[in-house]
Amino acid sequence: MTNMKMKMKAMMRSPGTPGRFSHGRSGKNCIGDWPDCLANKEKVMNVARHRRRVVVRECLRKGAWSAEGCPECLGGSNVVRRMSGRLHCKKVCWSSETLFMSAPNLRQFVSLSVCEIDRVNPVLFQYAYAVAVAHRPDTREVPITNISQIFPSNFVEPSAFRDARQEASVIGESGARVHVDIPQNYTASDREDEQRLAYFREDIGVNSHHWHWHLVYPTTGPTEVVNKDRRGELFYYMHHQILARYNVERFCNNLKKVQPLNNLRVEVPEGYFPKILSSTNNRTYPARVTNQKLRDVDRHDGRVEISDVERWRDRVLAAIDQGYVED
Repeated sequence: MTNMKMKMKAMMRSPGTPGRFSHGRSGKNCIGDWPDCLANKEKVMNVARHRRRVVVRECLRKGAWSAEGCPECLGGSNVVRRMSGRLHCKKVCWSSETLFMSAPNLRQFVSLSVCEIDRVNPVLFQYAYAVAVAHRPDTREVPITNISQIFPSNFVEPSAFRDARQEASVIGESGARVHVDIPQNYTASDREDEQRLAYFREDIGVNSHHWHWHLVYPTTGPTEVVNKDRRGELFYYMHHQILARYNVERFCNNLKKVQPLNNLRVEVPEGYFPKILSSTNNRTYPARVTNQKLRDVDRHDGRVEISDVERWRDRVLAAIDQGYVED
């Protein structure tokens, strides 16, 4: 069980890296045999010809991955691996979660995960894999790695990583290392009043909690994953509590209560410049300039109009007022 737990933790720490799984802080690695179901096995084999293994630094652990019953990927074929993973890809998430939950034993679950990790978008894989780990009876003791440790570039300004790598690789163990400062106001100017709450909105702990909450209460998946008592009530309660704490923080910073975004066709007065990178395609998230208006989105992978969002909102409000949902 300990060896299996090490393998499962390693898969959480190396998104998008098949066969070789980094583990631990020593810089050494957990090495696993390449399974027959890898999508790019032929390409990998040209690089790793020695007994179908990849040797990276020192081989601390070695485990044979069983390819028994490993099917074709159920959900990753229609999602480009380098695209930014979006959790609204419900079909992909549902397929992967169902595949992981249907594994009859722990060994088969790990084998299926190895087959999937090379085919599915890394963000979608991490989401579906973590959901399965949180809900399978035989993985209850496996800790789920914090999302900020899996995709740190989604939480910290890129220049901080450059300085950290320099301190780690150039300065080394000489004892002359210095701490790396993460600028607090890199997403907007101090002249913007709303920037006073950047420390709360961009808090790594708050955002990690929100990610983990949706692992426990996912929107899609098999019945045993989504069918939970008081799920809707707890969804409302959790978000209500975060918003209540946010308003308290605003009062402490001499700001008024947050205003609802009930009109999607007016200008948004505050500008915002994330400057963080997507972990899958190394592209920055787009900025929002001051007084920008929302517009219809028309892309190759889908189209969403403002009128669609307004219609969805009105349907939710109508269902709340009526006390039931009409299909």
